[in-house]
Amino acid sequence: MSHKKNGKAVLALLLSLVVLLLMPACGTAVGPSQTVALPSNGFSDLASVPETEAPVSADILPVGSQIDAVLLNSDLPEAVFDVSSVDEFLAAIGPDRVIRLADGVYNLSRAATYGQPVENDCWYWADGYDGFQLQLFGIRNLFLIGSGAERCSIVTEPRYANVLSFSGCENLTVAGLNIGHTISQGYCSGGVLTFDMCRRVAVNACDLYGCGTEGITASNCSDFVASDTTIRDCTYGSITAYSCQNFRFVNGKILNCGFSRDPEHADGWIGFNLIHAESCSGFAIVNSEISGNCVQELFTSYDSNYYILGCEVRNNRVGFWESGFDTAGVPYRYSYGAVFNTAGAPITLSQTSFSGNTVFAEFFKPDGDWAESQVVDFDGNPLDQTAIENMVRGVFPTEELDVLFPAESVPDTAGDPAQEGQDVYSALREVHAATADEFLAAIGDNTIIHVETELLDLSTASDYGGFGGSHYYWVETYDGPGLVISGVSNLYIIGQGKEITSIQTAPRYADVLFFDGCSDIYIGDLSAGHRKDISGSCSGDVFEFINCAQITVGNCGLFGCGVCGIVATQCSGFSIFDTEIYECSWIGAQLYNCLNFNFTRCSVHDCSRNTISLIDSGRILWDDHSLVNGENQV
Repeated sequence: MSHKKNGKAVLALLLSLVVLLLMPACGTAVGPSQTVALPSNGFSDLASVPETEAPVSADILPVGSQIDAVLLNSDLPEAVFDVSSVDEFLAAIGPDRVIRLADGVYNLSRAATYGQPVENDCWYWADGYDGFQLQLFGIRNLFLIGSGAERCSIVTEPRYANVLSFSGCENLTVAGLNIGHTISQGYCSGGVLTFDMCRRVAVNACDLYGCGTEGITASNCSDFVASDTTIRDCTYGSITAYSCQNFRFVNGKILNCGFSRDPEHADGWIGFNLIHAESCSGFAIVNSEISGNCVQELFTSYDSNYYILGCEVRNNRVGFWESGFDTAGVPYRYSYGAVFNTAGAPITLSQTSFSGNTVFAEFFKPDGDWAESQVVDFDGNPLDQTAIENMVRGVFPTEELDVLFPAESVPDTAGDPAQEGQDVYSALREVHAATADEFLAAIGDNTIIHVETELLDLSTASDYGGFGGSHYYWVETYDGPGLVISGVSNLYIIGQGKEITSIQTAPRYADVLFFDGCSDIYIGDLSAGHRKDISGSCSGDVFEFINCAQITVGNCGLFGCGVCGIVATQCSGFSIFDTEIYECSWIGAQLYNCLNFNFTRCSVHDCSRNTISLIDSGRILWDDHSLVNGENQV
């Protein structure tokens, strides 16, 4: 492995990969989709796919290799690592660098450290059902560059492992690589590339192939661009995105997904959702070919801002029928799947052709009056099946994507309102709460709740265990309901001091305060825990956060018998200062798949273990000291 600093050489390498992509000419749809009867022999004729003899097939690669503007406009690191073996590749992984992979096959399963503990704060081997997967986390400014997908491959052998998995990474590029599982029989449960809590991601000129379940899986990511990339032969589908902002698949191909290589599953097998977006904004499939896939649903969108622009959708098999006789001998037939399945918001479709698709289900799902409004044009006009199948394909100007959904700037960490002055409060609604009912009624966006009582016992609320309100609900636990605050933004909960104000709850299996999908939350000057006058062991935590961002906890005391003082899952941007965690029955805090936490002047004492536990988390600081995955004594 060679290491040098040469920014100009890196730029020259990347520019050498740039060629003009031959754009497909505009054309009309060849004909409508066909709805046909289910063959008498079941799905065997739908599920057959020829074995792939080589990792790459030249006829399915992009015509050219165009490194996206996201890459070319990046500030490239000066550090360059040239590697030619899997061990050199692993040793080179770190922040602020370009890793150039020489031609060849990099089999992660053959690494010298495979499955062993490693001492670094950038990657580790995550245990799986039939092997280990490479988990990279908390890395900024990393560029993984191959010379071309036909010459450079990264593979793994275990079928239940993702090939490359990234958590909490920022400014990440994967380019010019062929990535997938080794070619062999067997049923896959792992994907190809997975991303959690990542920002500014570029996947350029790559070939992502099965038997991986899907090519790209992303959750809680922003500013994600996959360009000139092929996803093929994946078992379940091609792309799944959860809670992502500005996800774009541009000038790519999605081919032959939904088939199983495992003989035990191939007969009658059909894939699931080909392109699935859930709770996303700015999700777009642009100027791409989608063909030869066999799935239950082509385009699935739940509560997402979803676009299909300038694409060719042809020769796909969608849905299936199940027929037979009930116990009374009456014949029945049910259809499963759809070309479009949306809920919460329609899909916007433009300049996209449909031809030669065979549909064994409804074109739209669900049926009924709303079905025809599931797909609309740019003016919001509903498109029915005939209008969609008669649409003419064109080339969508990719520069217009920035106008449709411009990138948003997301700060790295939450601020401390106490140190930023009181102007942050000027536009907020202020409520003074002395009872549990007053506290619950005040929960909402852009609100300051001043808790003005010594003990606020949530289990004394008049609607305790009921339906809750517009911003909170009760979740049943073994010994009583727990409070969940959901989807709130810009909420401040402020006591009169942690020695004076305490928020508590009676059930031992409930969290004291549980925040789900919240942002810009400040909790300060109070204590919280389970009531000490009630005996029994605890299964609940004090504060729990799921899918939350920009959270500040200051001048607080979090006490047992809670299992942990703080539990966070898929969260980012936490500032925790001058806070004491004590007498918890396990550890001080557990962070799973979290990013950018800053503990300042905090303490953990008199717990079963005075530690902070990290799993797949990065950039976690304790008084400017970096914590690593595993348990950290503090």
